[in-house]
Amino acid sequence: MAAFLDLEVDPVEPVIRFWRWIDADAKRVFEAWTTPAALLCWWGPPELPLIECTLDLRIRGAYRFVHRAPDGGLHVFTGTYEEIRRPTLLRYTTRFEPWPESATDTVTFDERDGRTLIACVSRHPSLESRDRWVHGGMEHGLAAAQHRLDAYLANYENTRKETT
Repeated sequence: MAAFLDLEVDPVEPVIRFWRWIDADAKRVFEAWTTPAALLCWWGPPELPLIECTLDLRIRGAYRFVHRAPDGGLHVFTGTYEEIRRPTLLRYTTRFEPWPESATDTVTFDERDGRTLIACVSRHPSLESRDRWVHGGMEHGLAAAQHRLDAYLANYENTRKETT
């Protein structure tokens, strides 16, 4: 795993954790996680581009993310928002359509001195469900997406500086 992203698969509980620092304030990082136009630029690895992104950012609001695989197949993720505290916390369910169970992800955005610590706890209904995510390429996709998030936010900052 790349040094910029720490990932932990709990040996006993059906939980995956990741955390990392990003060079942007929490408000901007939160917006990048909750705005369809931003998500289309960075969510997921480049070989699985996000081609559809709809979300209703409110409690019990739904989202749907559709990625296109190199073979043309679609990877569909859906869920609902359970808790939203702008710009510090998102809690939502996540379901990959072929699998029967949903995980619950809690993502926090903790700003310190203009940088933000992103931390996520992904709780699954069983070890088997959790391991399906772990062995299904989650680590690669997560790392690639986080690299793309860095690039997206850096581009945003550069564009903002040029226009002011």
